[in-house]
Amino acid sequence: MDPNTTLAQGIQTYPQNVHTKLTTIAQLQPEFHTRHIGKLIKAVDRTVPDYVPISKKIKNDPDTYKVVYRKYRQNFSEQQHLFKYHVIHGGIRLTWKSTVAKSRAIPVVAYQRSILTLNGTRQSKKQITRNWIGNITVHQQRGRNVLTIRYAPNHLTVLSKTISYIAWVIVLILVFLIKVPLTKKTAKMRTFWES
Repeated sequence: MDPNTTLAQGIQTYPQNVHTKLTTIAQLQPEFHTRHIGKLIKAVDRTVPDYVPISKKIKNDPDTYKVVYRKYRQNFSEQQHLFKYHVIHGGIRLTWKSTVAKSRAIPVVAYQRSILTLNGTRQSKKQITRNWIGNITVHQQRGRNVLTIRYAPNHLTVLSKTISYIAWVIVLILVFLIKVPLTKKTAKMRTFWES
């Protein structure tokens, strides 16, 4: 690989879709060989709005795609450095400071089953504005702000996982009983299962 290959060429995208201080793909190479994979994620941000829940109909043409990429870049990639992100159990916590209390666009996507808590108060659907590009707008307070985003799975999903766990426990118990006869009773059970 040519060490002068630009980062955009190296990751096969347009230069305006790459957000980093790095200029060549050779500068990114050491990040692939570290134990701290987070360094790679922080080293470069490639604008890819493919999975953002856009709420307006998009025409299938390159000019429209440019608009979507630009809006994504403006609302997500260029804003993320203004926030601190922390992965917490079951979600993500964003923190930032503000000098005024007003509405602010946040580079976060909230899906239908997302639970958002801003400064300790659970936000209702009326308190959150979803922008057409997929990010949300909340009303920040003056000073430190904390937004927690969690996902609440469907009740059917939770039930299915619980049934699956119970089934695996039963299978493990049966395997144990068949393979390890500890007493006369388990030996009788073993002969029952083998017959």
